[in-house]
Amino acid sequence: NELSKVENADPDAILSVQFDPDGKTIVSGGYSGTLKVWDAGAWALIPLTLTPKTEPTLRVAASLELKAEKQSAHSDWVRSVAFSPDGKTIVSGSFDKTLKVWDAGAKPPKRPSMAKLTNLASLRSQLELKSEKANAHSGFITSVAFSPDGKTIVSGSRDKTLK
Repeated sequence: NELSKVENADPDAILSVQFDPDGKTIVSGGYSGTLKVWDAGAWALIPLTLTPKTEPTLRVAASLELKAEKQSAHSDWVRSVAFSPDGKTIVSGSFDKTLKVWDAGAKPPKRPSMAKLTNLASLRSQLELKSEKANAHSGFITSVAFSPDGKTIVSGSRDKTLK
C-alpha cells in the first residue's frame, strides 16, 4: 500500500509526521509552524502500468486530503507531533520550547456569510488548542510522545532533559 504524493503539502520543510492509531489520519508539522491533519482513509485500487512480461495487477493507494490545519500553531518550527493512543488528541513540540495539546477531532469552522466567502480554505476545519505549556524546556523540544494509556506526555529537548 502507498499514499498519494501531495505537492507543496506545507510552505516549508516538514519535520514530523505520524499516523493516528487506526491509520486513517496523519498529522504533520514543520518549519512553517503550521500543524496539518490529513485524511488518509480514502483508499483506491489503481492499475499498474503493464509491460508485455507482467500480469495485470492492482496496487492500493490512499489519497491524502487536508482535513484541518492550524497556521502559526507555534511561533517557531514544529519539531515533533504525536497522536494519543485513542486518536483523539495531538501533542506538538516546537523550537519555541512550547508543548501544545490539540483536539484531534477538528472542529468545523464557523459558517461565513456569502459576502465574506472569498476563499474555500476558510471552510477547512481548525484545530482546537486544549492546553499548552510555555517554556516546557530550557532548550528547544526535539521529540514528543504519549504513554500507552494516553494519560502522560513525555518530551525530549536540546537541553538534554526528558520531562
